[in-house]
Amino acid sequence: MTTEAARPASLGRYRIVDVIGAGAMGVVYKAHDPHIDRTVALKTIRRELLSMQAAGEVVARFHREAKAAGRLSHPGIVAVYDFGEEESTSYIVMEYATGTALSNLAGDGRRLGAHDASAILRQLLDALEYAHAQGVVHRDIKPSNLLLSPEGRLKVTDFGIARIDTGRLTRTGTPVGTPAYMAPEMYLGESGDQRADIYSAGVVLYELLTGALPFEGATIGALAYKVCHTAHTPPSRRVAGLPAGFDRVIDVALAKRADARYANARAFADDVHQAATAGDSSGIGDERRAAALAATLPRGSATSISAQDVEGITSDLTTHVGPIARVLVKRALASSSDVHDLRRNLAEHIADESERRRWLERFAKG
Repeated sequence: MTTEAARPASLGRYRIVDVIGAGAMGVVYKAHDPHIDRTVALKTIRRELLSMQAAGEVVARFHREAKAAGRLSHPGIVAVYDFGEEESTSYIVMEYATGTALSNLAGDGRRLGAHDASAILRQLLDALEYAHAQGVVHRDIKPSNLLLSPEGRLKVTDFGIARIDTGRLTRTGTPVGTPAYMAPEMYLGESGDQRADIYSAGVVLYELLTGALPFEGATIGALAYKVCHTAHTPPSRRVAGLPAGFDRVIDVALAKRADARYANARAFADDVHQAATAGDSSGIGDERRAAALAATLPRGSATSISAQDVEGITSDLTTHVGPIARVLVKRALASSSDVHDLRRNLAEHIADESERRRWLERFAKG
C-alpha cells in the first residue's frame, strides 16, 4: 500500500500534493494541473494488484467509465477531466470537491427533518435526472458518495466510476455497489438501469428521514434476502410525526420490481417535494434549506477524540489497509466530531464487507 512518504511526485503532468484516501485497488490523490493552474483529484487503479487478464478488463472499463462520466457537465456532479496511464498505474483526473459527506449527517440513529431531507434529495435527483438523460448510470449511490458544501450545494462523486473500485471486477455478472444501497436486481448480477439509481436514492432518503437503513442483515446473504423479499418498515412508523406522504414515496422508490419504481428521477423528486410541503407554505427553497443545514455542521478537527483513541484506531486499521492507515486517520479527523464518527468514516476504507462489519462491531464492544 502506498504511504504518504512513498507517494509518487507526479502522475503524467499532474504534480501530487497530498493523499485524500485509499481503497482496495488504489489511492486518491490531491494534485495540481500546471497547464491550467488548478487543483484536481486523481483516482488511481494499481494494475499490479490484479492478475494480467483481470487488469486488462479493469483498465478498459476504467477508461470507458471515465469517457462516459466525462460527458457530464452539471453543478451537482463532480466533473471528470482526463484519463491517463503511467507504468503500473491508471488514473482518472477529477474535479477537486470539498464538503461534508452525507454519511456524517444521518445513519446510526442520526436523522434530518423532512424538509432538510427533501432539500438534499431533490438536489441528488436533479443530478441523476441529468446523468440518466445522458445515458450514464451511477450504480453506487450512497451517503459517502454525496458531498454537501458549506453553501448547501450537493455534489455526487464517482459518477460512472464508483463501481470500478469495488474489488469485484474479475467476473461478469457479479453484484456491483454497496450492499445496503443495492437494488434487488443488482444482487442477481444484472447490470441495472436508471431505476437501480432510483432505488439507491430511495434508501438514502429513508436513512435521512429515519436514521436507519430499510434493510440490515448479519451477512450479505441475509441482507440480500431481505432486500429481495421482505417489506420495509414504513418511515412514519419509525419517526413520529413524519408526513405520511413519505410512506408512499418510499414504497414506490424501494419497489422490488424495477418496473414498479419511479420511471425517472423527476417523478421521484416531484413526489418528495409534495410529501415534504404538504400543509407548508413557507416557500423556502431547497438550496436555502440545505445551506442552513450545512452552516450547522461542525468544521475543523475533532477535539473530543483522545490521542489514545487515535493510536488504537490507527493500529487496528493498519492490519486492514497497511501503513496508509495513519494518513487516512489524519484526514478523517478533520471531519469527525467524535470517536464514533471517526470509526464510521474510516470503515469504508476496508474493502471486504465482512471484515468491515467485524471491525465496527469490535470497537462497539470495546
